[in-house]
Amino acid sequence: MKHQPDTVSKVDDWHEQAQCRDYKFQRDDKGEVFNPWFPKTGKAQDVTSEGMKYCAACPVALDCLVWALEKRELKDGIYGGTTPSQRRAMLKKKKAA
Repeated sequence: MKHQPDTVSKVDDWHEQAQCRDYKFQRDDKGEVFNPWFPKTGKAQDVTSEGMKYCAACPVALDCLVWALEKRELKDGIYGGTTPSQRRAMLKKKKAA
């Protein structure tokens, strides 16, 4: 049976279960907040990898991904263990089908 998340009526439910919800944000030596889901620096690949590790262990990663695709979150951020380019490719493939 394929998982079909109910992103309309249970959006708050899956947010409550998200692995990233309990992430302890820290500041770097410049005082900027380190956010592995929204990298700002040239070290984006390293930061992204850390965010994706959380997603890999998240019980609601699929719900998060479906939400991001529905909301067209395609410019930045890691959602459901995917990068913006991965989500754009998913939507392009779906559109072509």
